[in-house]
Amino acid sequence: MKINKYIFIAFLVAFAGNAQEKKRKVDFMKDYNIFGVHRSFVGDDHLMKSSLKNSSFGIGADLGVVHFYNFTFGFSGEIGRFKVEEPKMLGNFNTLNLTFLGAYLQYKIYLDDYFIAPEIGYFNETIVMKSYGKESSIDGSSFSMGLKFQRQVSENIALFIGGRYQVTRFDIETAPYLKDFYRKNNFLALRLGINIK
Repeated sequence: MKINKYIFIAFLVAFAGNAQEKKRKVDFMKDYNIFGVHRSFVGDDHLMKSSLKNSSFGIGADLGVVHFYNFTFGFSGEIGRFKVEEPKMLGNFNTLNLTFLGAYLQYKIYLDDYFIAPEIGYFNETIVMKSYGKESSIDGSSFSMGLKFQRQVSENIALFIGGRYQVTRFDIETAPYLKDFYRKNNFLALRLGINIK
């Protein structure tokens, strides 16, 4: 995982905010999300073709690090698990575990006691495949676009629902005519969770 670059970006944003603190309002560490996620593969690739019912459930968390006006920069992580329906498509592995760790930028549009927030993100994705004592892993990079709807239910608690469309490219060497099939992975993630301030 290339975590260091996200930490570096966070420090740059924080430094820029502190330098202009007298002119602009900047807050730190004021946004925590815990959520469940339902993930479905989209498109014609080997992961979609080999996954049971083409969907899985997982859990995740977001941490809003820097808040600048209506913008929020933060980190996000998710884990999920698939059971493989056709093991031959994935080297005879039976389970597939997904891990995502990355950063996001969100813009909040406030409407009374709720808001709508479009966002973009960049993630490192790791897939670990397991079967009867053997294990293999694949790494990739993802770009995401999403939308979040959040409603305040108390002073410090809010509920939210949102979706992310994520495009991943894996670090796999294969024949040129198979690149789209084996190196690309697109999915839609539906998130439902709680926000704590």
